[in-house]
Amino acid sequence: MERMLGKKLSQMRNAEGFTLVELMVVVAIIGILATLAVPQYKKFQAKSRQSEARLSLGGAYTIEQSFAAENASYTTCLGQAGYNRDGVRFYYSVGFAGPALNQQTCGPNNTLDCNFTAWQFDPATQTYAVQGDAKCDEQAQNMGIFMATAGENGQLVPKDADTARARLDKVTVDGGNAVTAISQQTFTIGASGSILTAAGTVALTNAFDGWTIDQNKQLKNSQSGLF
Repeated sequence: MERMLGKKLSQMRNAEGFTLVELMVVVAIIGILATLAVPQYKKFQAKSRQSEARLSLGGAYTIEQSFAAENASYTTCLGQAGYNRDGVRFYYSVGFAGPALNQQTCGPNNTLDCNFTAWQFDPATQTYAVQGDAKCDEQAQNMGIFMATAGENGQLVPKDADTARARLDKVTVDGGNAVTAISQQTFTIGASGSILTAAGTVALTNAFDGWTIDQNKQLKNSQSGLF
């Protein structure tokens, strides 16, 4: 018995734990792995957010085609035409921006303001006119720009119109030409969002991800924010 106890005590004395140097090496390896993994994880996360742009633009395309079937023209007024987005937080602004909001080439006779939701035919003059008071005002939602957060009672509240336009203006193609456009027979709707973040919270202002869709349902990632 004494011999066995002595042997066990000897084994315990000879047993060694991790040294401080070994622990520091392990910590350093974990730090290196984290440095390599975190950026890749953020890109994977940002890539998953791009599905929002594709789905949102697909919905906008459907609304435009349905509207044109009834009014013989496209319109910038996505909101009043029936477009909506379910959710509480959106990473992308969707709609038209810049000169597209002021073009006068919509309507069934190709002479009316694009910022109206519908037009009616006047038999007396044989011309089309704006229907009622359906003009798109300067509210972000009525311009077709949706970048909302939850307000009171969970309702969606449009962000500031100028902020939403600025985001959409960052969507560029072909060396920087403006991307959104609208006319009686054509449209190009943009989606822009800052989906890649630094330190998990701070948006990278130059990392705006840009998407477009046109009347032919051509969906393009015109400006990648994943860099």
